[in-house]
Amino acid sequence: MDAFAHSIKRSSPPCVRLLLLLLIAIEALIFSQCLRTSLGWINEPFPGFLVLKNRVVAAAGCPFWKELRREEIFHAQVQEINGEQVRDARDVHAFFRSEKEVAGAPIWYRVETILGGGELFPGDRIDQPHLSDEPPDQGKVVFITFAGYAPQKVQDMVVVPTSHGPIGVAFPRMVVTPPRCSRGRLNLFGGDHYFESDLELVEDINRIAVKNLEDRKGRILAKAIARAVAKQVAIHHIARSSDSRNDQRTIEAILNLVNILLVERADTRSWRTLPGRIYMTRMHVPAGKYTVELQACGGTWADFGPLLVEPGTTRYLFRDLRYPVSGNSETLPQ
Repeated sequence: MDAFAHSIKRSSPPCVRLLLLLLIAIEALIFSQCLRTSLGWINEPFPGFLVLKNRVVAAAGCPFWKELRREEIFHAQVQEINGEQVRDARDVHAFFRSEKEVAGAPIWYRVETILGGGELFPGDRIDQPHLSDEPPDQGKVVFITFAGYAPQKVQDMVVVPTSHGPIGVAFPRMVVTPPRCSRGRLNLFGGDHYFESDLELVEDINRIAVKNLEDRKGRILAKAIARAVAKQVAIHHIARSSDSRNDQRTIEAILNLVNILLVERADTRSWRTLPGRIYMTRMHVPAGKYTVELQACGGTWADFGPLLVEPGTTRYLFRDLRYPVSGNSETLPQ
């Protein structure tokens, strides 16, 4: 390591050494921040699930976290804890840290799920399953649809002209294509009954993808700088194989140009098969036979045909608005 550092100090240009020291300082700062945050959770009360800044419960956890035994808590937004309003994730953590002396006492949450609001108790304090309050002669129809395509990653590049040739740094950028159909309504016709319900946005994958890239922008920039520094060190050492100063600059300029045209590339991998947005709606309807119709894109988009809703069952309907396929969709009872 000492020999490597001495080699860089002796043979590398001052700008390369400065970039290398800056990169080391950034990595040390990130490491120290992660270490400080991790040490802060030792011997501290934990709610039993991961909650994001917007109070949404993340769909991640360990199998022994009992609070996650109920799947409906995933992607739910915490509204209250024991009757106290929650404004952000800090309120959730502050509540548990203030309740050390009553560890193990009953705690209940009021959450808002993608299917509506309700009350949810931690898993290790549930004595019986949650019972629905819908009448026994009714059933439920749940409709899910995909709209638009997930955003695409494209490459941007910053080129800095120097006396050693152009130095390029590539980084990704998200391009979002708005969905062609973003609103809709589900209609159910059955005898004397008529029901309608507007589609609600339950997951905006476009926004999630853009936010995820924004959150990783610092790490991406650090890696891009490290990549550029490593390449400049290698190019400089290759150029020093020539004794002529003019030849050295020519070699550096050619290698830097080749790097920009052929080598330097950003990570543009992305899930192009995912939809841009996911819409959903549900209706509690009397048991019976219905005709289902979807209104979207400014008109009647799809006719699902007859649908039999039996008492106490749930019928799931699905349609992907990206692929205009006519005909009945498969329905699954539950």
